[in-house]
Amino acid sequence: MIRILAALAFLMPAALLPAAAQANGCYINDGLGWVIAKATSQQRQVNGLGPVEMDPRLILAAEAQACDMAQKGFFDHAGSDGSTVMIRAKREGYRACLIAENIAMGQRNPRVTFDDWMKSPGHRRNILLKDVTQIGVAVVPKRGGKGPWYVMVLARPCE
Repeated sequence: MIRILAALAFLMPAALLPAAAQANGCYINDGLGWVIAKATSQQRQVNGLGPVEMDPRLILAAEAQACDMAQKGFFDHAGSDGSTVMIRAKREGYRACLIAENIAMGQRNPRVTFDDWMKSPGHRRNILLKDVTQIGVAVVPKRGGKGPWYVMVLARPCE
């Protein structure tokens, strides 16, 4: 993984480099999120759409939901506090004019997760939303016999 991170360091701004993170006792594997973000941009380009770029605020919104689900043992788009993806993005300072969220749990790796999303009409529709320009992805590894949890937030900021 260190070789991958070193290679990515030349391609990304320092503020967006993938790294393992721990927030509120929740381990996040940011490197796996980049795999999904890259696959998303590639699939969008195959379908005649523009790529998406990672946004740190959307990453934090995705992490909030992934950690919430992992720590409290549930699987839902609504947070344990009743929050929506729009509310979670707003908490991180992101003002979205368009926002969508894909979640998954249990897939063995990011590629399988992305492939499953592309086979699901609703998830595929989110990935291929025409006006989406930014993305945030979080992956919380398996814990307590459950998971891993994947959260993808796709958005376009208000201008």
